[in-house]
Formats: sequence, C-alpha cells, structure tokens
Amino acid sequence: MLRKLTVALLVVGLCLMGAIPVLGQKVYSTLAEYEKLTGNRIEKFNEAPMLRTKVAAGELPPVEERLPEEPLVVEPQSIGKYGGTLVSSMTWANCWNIPGKANMEPWLRKSARQPHEITPNLAKDWKLSKDAKTFTLYLRKGIKWSDGYPFTADDILFWYNDYLLNKELCPTIPGIWRQGGEVMKVEKVDDYTVRFKFAVSWPGVVDAFSHPFWLSIQGPTDGCYVPAHYLKKFHIKYNPDADKLAKEEGFDHWYQLFQNKATYSRDYEAEGLPVLGAWVVKVIAPDHVTLTRNPYYWKIDTEGNQLPYIDEVKGILADNPEMRTAQILSGQVDVFGEYGTVEIKQLPVVKKNAEKNNYEIYLPSWTSMGGFPLEITILPNHTVEDPFIRKLFNDVRFKKALSLAINREEVNEYIFLGTAKPRQIGPAPTSIYYDEKVAKAYTQYDPEKAKALLDEIGLKRDKEGYILRPDGKRLILVMEIAPTFKTHLSFAELAKEYWDKIGIKLVIHQGGGGSMWELFGANKSQLSLWVFDFSDEEAMILPPWWGTCYFWAREWNLWLSTDGKSGTEPPAEVKEFANIWKRIPYVVDEKERIKMGKRAFEMAVENLWMIGVVGDTKLICGYRASLKNTNKVRRLCEWKAFQWFFEK
Repeated sequence: MLRKLTVALLVVGLCLMGAIPVLGQKVYSTLAEYEKLTGNRIEKFNEAPMLRTKVAAGELPPVEERLPEEPLVVEPQSIGKYGGTLVSSMTWANCWNIPGKANMEPWLRKSARQPHEITPNLAKDWKLSKDAKTFTLYLRKGIKWSDGYPFTADDILFWYNDYLLNKELCPTIPGIWRQGGEVMKVEKVDDYTVRFKFAVSWPGVVDAFSHPFWLSIQGPTDGCYVPAHYLKKFHIKYNPDADKLAKEEGFDHWYQLFQNKATYSRDYEAEGLPVLGAWVVKVIAPDHVTLTRNPYYWKIDTEGNQLPYIDEVKGILADNPEMRTAQILSGQVDVFGEYGTVEIKQLPVVKKNAEKNNYEIYLPSWTSMGGFPLEITILPNHTVEDPFIRKLFNDVRFKKALSLAINREEVNEYIFLGTAKPRQIGPAPTSIYYDEKVAKAYTQYDPEKAKALLDEIGLKRDKEGYILRPDGKRLILVMEIAPTFKTHLSFAELAKEYWDKIGIKLVIHQGGGGSMWELFGANKSQLSLWVFDFSDEEAMILPPWWGTCYFWAREWNLWLSTDGKSGTEPPAEVKEFANIWKRIPYVVDEKERIKMGKRAFEMAVENLWMIGVVGDTKLICGYRASLKNTNKVRRLCEWKAFQWFFEK
C-alpha cells in the first residue's frame, strides 16, 4: 500500500507538471512583418561560431547571403546560446526519432500556443478557395537548400511531374493526392507561388499541409518537394546514362537508384541529399546517426541570430525498451518521450535517478500529444487463411468473449500504475467525436459471460475445458507483437492467462514490427497488437488509416482499395463503414462530420473489428534541465528543436 501511495503521489505530481499550458514561441512570417508589427528593427545577422570559422576560411558565404530575403522570425521564450550536441535514442536502425522528426519542415505548422491556430513555416502564406478545391502556397523568397542551391516552385513541379506522375517511380499514387479519385493538378504561378487543384472540396488540405507526419508518409519524399537540381542526374528523363549510373552503384534500374537517393522521410534521410531542415546528415552508422547544422537554414530569432542554436543532433541505437531505459538511467540521452521509450511502471526508478542525471520529468498523456488514444489494441485478421479461425473472427460473439475475458482494471494497475482508462477503440474523451457508451462497450470483466458466449456459438471443449477445432485438436491463437512497445508484451502475457481461463490457448510471437507486418501483408497473421492512433479531430478530415480495414482484414482492404479487382469482397456493413470514412474528409459542415464520425466508431465497436484495451495512457517524458525553450511540448512534430539550446 505504501508503494502504491508513493507511486500515486509521483504520478499526480508529474501529471500536473505535464498539464502546464504550452506557451510555445511566436512566429512572424517575414522579417518585414516582424519589424512592422513590433516596431523593432534587426540591423545585423549573427551566426554560430562553427559557421563563422568557415566563412573566415572562405568555405561559406557570409550569413547575410545565406539567409533568404524573407526569413521566418521566431520569438522564443529565451534567446539561446550556440553550441552543443543533442543526444536521443533510435528505436530501430534508420528510425531516427528525435533527429529525424526534429528536422521535418512542413509547409505550415500547428501552433503550440493555440492547438487550432495554423502559422506560416516553409510557406510564408496560403489561401484556400471558397469551394475548398484550390489550395495556393506562397513560398518565401530566397530559401536555399543545405548545399546553397535556391529552393523554388520548380522543386515542387519536379516532384509532381517527374516523381509522382512517373509510373516507374510511383506505381501507385498515394490517396492523399487523389482526392475524389482523381490525381490533383499542380500549377506553377511564378517562382514562389504554386496552386494545388483537387477534383472535390477538401477542407482538410490545410491540416494536411501543416502536419509533418501526414505528408511524410506519402512515399520516400517528405511532402511534395525534392531538390530537383540534385536528383535530376539520377532521373532517366534528364540523364540518358541514369541506368548505367544505377548499375555502377549496384542497382538494376535507374528508378531504384533514384528512390535510394531521394529518401527523405520522417525517419531518416539519404546521405548526401540536400535538405531544408535545421540539420544535415553527417554520419550514418549501424548504431548511431549524427546530423550537423544546416548553414543555409532560413529561420532567425528576434535578435537576428540564425537558427538552430544547437550544433549537432545525434541518435544512438536502442532497439528495445530495456536499452532505452538503461540510456535514461545512465543519463546518456538529453531528451526522451518517444513512444515505447520506457514503461510507466518504471517511473519510480526513472524519477529516483532524475536529479543525478539532471533531468526534468513530466507525464503528459498520449491523448494530449494528439495521438495514441489507445496504447493497446487487438487486431483480429478477419480474412486470415485458416478457415476455422476466420469463421470465429467473423462471429462477433467470439470477439465479445475475448473482450469480456480481459480484466482491464488489472491491466491498468499492473502495466500502467492505474493511470490509464479501460475502453474500446475510438477517440479520446476530450474529442468532439467521443461517445462514452461506445467507449465502454464490452469492457467489463466477465469471464463467465465470455464462456457462455463461446458455448452459444456451439464450440466444443475437451475434458479440461479448452475449445476444440473441428479436427479435435485444441484451438491455439497466435498473437503478433512488436518490441517497440514493452507494454504490449506485458499485456500479451496477461491475455494469455485471461483467455486460458475461458478455454482458449494463446501463443505469443515476438517477431518484431517488420515480421508482424510481413505476416499481415501475406494474410497469415491471426491477432496483432498495435496502437489505435490518429483519431484526433484533424486526422478525421485527413485520409484516415483506421477508416480502412487494412489492419484488421487484409483481403477486404485489397478489395476496397482496388475497386474489387483484388482481394475478397467484404460484408455490407464493412463497405458502409469504409464509405463513411471516405466521405468524412470532404464534408465541410462540422456537425454532419461529427455525426458521421460517431456512427463510424459505433459500427466499429458493434462489430468489434478491433478490440480496445486501455487508452489515455501517460508517457514518461524528460529533458536535460540545462536544455531550454522546450516548453514541455507533447507532440514530436511540435518540438521545434531548432530553438532549443543548452544553458551550459
């Protein structure tokens, strides 16, 4: 009891810390706007000592020539100091977490000051037509890639004409660029103005262009721009010898080499690829990556200092929770809070070592980070090859039995120290789409009712009470988990005990994320554990992943995504469910959109296509106390690490 009380006090105190309002930094679209609105003038620009040395040696032009005509002006909480290396974890090789996400530059940004406020970023301004079919971006003049080459509308047009519309490079155009079933059109108005035209009204386009993640998942390019001047030499249209060049580098075709050279996503960047982010790839090694400052970065603070403040960003590999926890306890990293970093039940030991490692610890919830409303979600594959298991998964009584057999309160206490909330899949309680009745459906612990449902189906049992297959052998279900989430293994072990009590044997397969998705892609997985994310308001008007049945019915999803040319035709209710999600992003009227969203989640829970366990979990986040301007921001894409600095 004393231990529980101590932990409870720790959690409450740190949660209150996590609830501190995020003030964030203010931004001004251009230098002219800053000077007009504030009356202050920036007479000269300053740069980091390491860049000043290069200028003196003739390796770089002066800072005045490197900055754009229209730099973004950032008013941070504190004017920072130059220098230092920011160290974080990598959850797997090539997943850079902080290094990669810190370097993402969307066209616009969601404000950390006001969640629904959108501010300029890479674009200095934007305009959405009244019918929400035409979206215009106004680029800031004079931005340069990290190699000093100008960034203009031509980089967007090259991405559109020579990447997106090239069938060898992009055989399937991502749905985000095919609103209404038609590929969008992109027009260059002038060197700094571009129009995106859609076949249908798409009010979510502004959210999409202000959300780093949504554009970064649309292929190997980060959004809708690439450095045309660098990539043309790998493109057959511009270089007739591109195939020869590809073979020299070990590839069979030019487009394979192009894809390799063009990789620029939320996780990592190809070595040598010019970037627009605050840091540039310096070292890529199996166990670490290092990025160094971009001398042409296009943001300044209110005293004319070119950002970022920090010289280098380093990621060190820790591909399992134990290694990541060890990094934190030994003080190896300066910042942590990426999903899967450390289990909440490690809070006492992390807090105990915080002072020694000069860490400030706080506990925001996943919900406040705009994602992961449910950290544990069971995904039955409704089209699995095994006909008997497929039949069971398509009988909602079987899934109700699985759900009712789970003691969610015990899961919450054992894995999350009582900080989570048992509930089904769907948005968080803070969402306008939340429905308490739907969230609590089939979440009570009732193993006797679960056994009655299995008997109602007509399943036979052996002398020890275990469910039998038609051939007389015991039913054994296999659950796939990825090591990214230590909580998933803990839950799987509990689920094994819970389901054993109702006569179902469970085998846990820790094949890892890659193995799990390979099995799923081959339609061989039975049950998978993952998170239920992206169900916040902004994600509802973007093409929602969870609105498809990709994760819980591979063959049905193929049928829906290919208009019936591949896969297996799904039941009518699945078609209706998918159709609702397809329509939601194009509904301008918010009341109608809310009504549709609630109905979609209601259908998902009525059919238990996915089984939620616990949500609104707390996350252990921490910063080195000497790291300033962090503002305890919850969302990785909102961290804005370009303004962070080490006080000493």
